[in-house]
This record gives sequence, structure tokens and C-alpha cells, in this order.
Amino acid sequence: MRAVKKVRSLTRISCHIQNDSLMSKALLILLFNLSFGLAKAQVNQDYISRERADRILRRFDSVKSCKLVYSISDIYYYVLFKEGNSYKEICIRADTLGNIIKQQVVKSKKGNDALLNQALNIGVYHKNYITRVDSATVVQGNPSYFVVKDVEGNRYGEYSLPIITSPIPINKDLYKYLVTELIKCVTE
Repeated sequence: MRAVKKVRSLTRISCHIQNDSLMSKALLILLFNLSFGLAKAQVNQDYISRERADRILRRFDSVKSCKLVYSISDIYYYVLFKEGNSYKEICIRADTLGNIIKQQVVKSKKGNDALLNQALNIGVYHKNYITRVDSATVVQGNPSYFVVKDVEGNRYGEYSLPIITSPIPINKDLYKYLVTELIKCVTE
């Protein structure tokens, strides 16, 4: 009788261990699929940001110069380009389909010409699409997107990162300027 109870007990323990093992495997598979899904969702978000920014820039195709676009949350956009001897700065609010809801010209301040000139200098930018900074010490906030496109449509300095990322892959003074101008437009 004791032998039968021990066998039943061992059988239950064995089944429990096998169930735990199966449960562990199932949990690992679930976690793997979820992490893959989240990574895939982030990749999709990166290209959604790119596509939405391209839709905004297409509205300025008649301008034959380099164009910069910086966006926050794929809704608020700052667009910069050179027009003649001056710079044109435009803030845009768009809906989720890229339709412009509000557009306003930013009054350029004197003394920013050197910064704006450097902002459109494609020689200072990397050519990769950055979606992650391995050495980042801070990564927080809503998504932001940045790119400078030349006349042929080549991309420079392109990134899709949270708005607060340190180090940021562009000039810090330019970054501060873009964020400040865009926030001013949003709050007006």
C-alpha cells in the first residue's frame, strides 16, 4: 500500500514537473513572441514617422533646396529650408493621416543664420537611419523624428528616437533650437 502511494505521489510530482517544464517553455515562447512583436511595432513606428514626415515635405516639393524636418509625436512638425538669401521656418500641426490642420511661419530671429546654415549643411550629418543609441544614458518621452533631405531626396542625419535622448545624434544647439521653436508653436 505504501509503495502504491509512493508511486502515485512520484507520478503526481513527475507530472507537476513536466507541467512546470511545459509551462516554462510556453511562457518563454510567449515572451519571445511578445518581445519580437514589440520590436516589430517599434520598427513600424520608425517607418511611420518617416512616411508622415515625407508627406509633410512633399508639400514643399516646389522649393529646390535642402529641407529639414523635425517632428514630435508625428503630429507637430518644424520645417526649415533656404529661400533666396533667407531661411523659411514653418511650424505645422497635422492629423494622423498627414493632413495639415494648422500651418504658421516662424519669425526668424536675427543672429540664428549661422545655426540655420549649419542645420542645412548635409556634410555634418551621418547617413544612417538611427533608431537606437546604444550608449544612451537617457531615453524618454514621445517619439521624435529628424531628417535633412537634399534636392535629390537623399537623407542625412535621419533618426527616430524618443524626444529626450542623450546623447542626441545631432548638434545640441540645433536640437535645443528645434525643440524650443516647435514647443512655442504648439503652445501658441
